[in-house]
Amino acid sequence: MSEPDLSRALRWVFLKLRRNILSKFQEAGVPLNPPDAHMLEMLEIEPGLSPQDLARLSGIDKAYITRRVRELETHGLICRCRDEQDQRRFRLYLNPDGLQTMNRAQELIHQCEEEMFAPLDPADRQTLTTLLAKCLKKDDDTPSQ
Repeated sequence: MSEPDLSRALRWVFLKLRRNILSKFQEAGVPLNPPDAHMLEMLEIEPGLSPQDLARLSGIDKAYITRRVRELETHGLICRCRDEQDQRRFRLYLNPDGLQTMNRAQELIHQCEEEMFAPLDPADRQTLTTLLAKCLKKDDDTPSQ
């Protein structure tokens, strides 16, 4: 597969997966989009991240993160606390409802992945996972799991 073919295939996979995830979220009444679900997951992995940390780690624009943090806080999914060392900064934490919503979102995402990758046998899935992990190892900003 040539580079343009790989790029095109990856874009189509991501677009289709995103569309299917959004559809499942809407059907289930989950008030998130895929980046929101990712932010909640990041806060579960590393509680107390700042909005700036989320922007840096996710590669998402800080202004977008700020808007989404307000929205997630309004929905009672996260709480914002002042940083004790730097009163200008806020730290973000999942609320119990946020954890429950994140878990439900992860279930729905997993369903979408199962549907998307159903044509692959377990060995193919493991190979794909290994290759993607190899590509991500170059990124030192991924939160620990």
